[in-house]
Amino acid sequence: MGLRTCGDCNSPVSTSAKACPKCGAKPPKTGIGCSGVLAVLAGLLLLNSILNGTDTTHGAAAPQKPTNKHREPFHKSNTTKEDQIILALDKLGQKIAAKSEKGAIKYFKSHRVTTTQSPAYKSVFITTHPALMSLSDAAKNPESKMKNLARTAAWQTNFCSEEMQQLINTNNLWVVSGDLTDDKGETQSLALCSR
Repeated sequence: MGLRTCGDCNSPVSTSAKACPKCGAKPPKTGIGCSGVLAVLAGLLLLNSILNGTDTTHGAAAPQKPTNKHREPFHKSNTTKEDQIILALDKLGQKIAAKSEKGAIKYFKSHRVTTTQSPAYKSVFITTHPALMSLSDAAKNPESKMKNLARTAAWQTNFCSEEMQQLINTNNLWVVSGDLTDDKGETQSLALCSR
């Protein structure tokens, strides 16, 4: 049992005490601790392997395939610049999805989201993989919040590739978002790539 100094009155307080005996101040929260940091790092490694197609599941069931019945193949001989951008985003989206472990991420579609002079596009991906789902208790649980931030950072890195940046710069796009959703259409992670 050690001693610490009270942050309010500077009196010595036992590290096991729930409050300062002199002024009643509670000790400051210490954060997520070493186990939390290790859990976040392990989660990052798992997420990175899933996004980049490295098998770490050791026999886990593959995620279900989302239906693409709303996606029609594009067949047009006279394509506009916008059509060409959508086609390029489709190709890049399929490439990103193909890199995921055992099809953990499926590409769904891309579309323009602005009608202004500053073009913005959104690419939608679907996943049912548990390691890619955001944790619902993140508002109250610092460890879950850190895991969600790590998952979003890994998605951002994988979505905003050099090829995506080149597409954005070449076509003078304002922003392209990568919306990683569950099979109900709820966003799990969102990546934003811009000039």
